[in-house]
Amino acid sequence: MNNKWFHISTNPNKLTQLVVRVPKRIVKLATHRSLIKRLVRESYRLHKPTGYVAVNLRVSFLKQDRAIVRAELDKMMATLK
Repeated sequence: MNNKWFHISTNPNKLTQLVVRVPKRIVKLATHRSLIKRLVRESYRLHKPTGYVAVNLRVSFLKQDRAIVRAELDKMMATLK
């Protein structure tokens, strides 16, 4: 499952696990990488999809886009249930 910012791959047959990958070559600052990981973990916690979920960041986004990215991430996580 893809959108502009994330690629999400799943395997419902594996144990419930979340893997978040935010490459340093895409997001240079550690504080920004941590912020993105927190956004993904919060969305995962709210929607609780089952099975293995791997979230990879494709491109960086601006601070102003955070609400839009969060809404898109929530929409993608909701479809994983």
